Amino acid sequence: MLSRLIKLPVILVFILVLLMYVVDATGAGVSISFAYQGVISLAIFLFGLGIVAMGGYRFRKANTTVDPRNPEKTTSLVTDGLYRYSRNPQYIGFLLWLLAYTIYLGNVINLCFLPVFIVLVNSLFIRPEEAAMAKLFGKEFSIYQAKVRRWI
Repeated sequence: MLSRLIKLPVILVFILVLLMYVVDATGAGVSISFAYQGVISLAIFLFGLGIVAMGGYRFRKANTTVDPRNPEKTTSLVTDGLYRYSRNPQYIGFLLWLLAYTIYLGNVINLCFLPVFIVLVNSLFIRPEEAAMAKLFGKEFSIYQAKVRRWI
């Protein structure tokens, strides 16, 4: 059911951001503040944005889809750039966005949404994508899997 509602990882990020906002707005949890909190959260967000953009650029350069709704439409296996270090750098970027928002709000309870994101992104996107890659690219993908971790 969740997979029908949440078709794109950005929608999942948006939903979790809304939930974080609600938690903070209701006063639940423990709020903290510290020097440079806004600057640190902005830096983490921009770093995550850079990761997402670089990952997307590699997909476009390879002339393949970035759309996780149809992984079977992938035309080439991207293994260069950030994909030399992580099989899913864009999801790391999204996780950094959530971390940045958590720091910005300063509400410690919102840290609980980070593992929720990891579990959901694995079940809704990564597993289906990797199954499609294994089917499309066979041994080439197996070799890539053995050499490069997911990190999320």
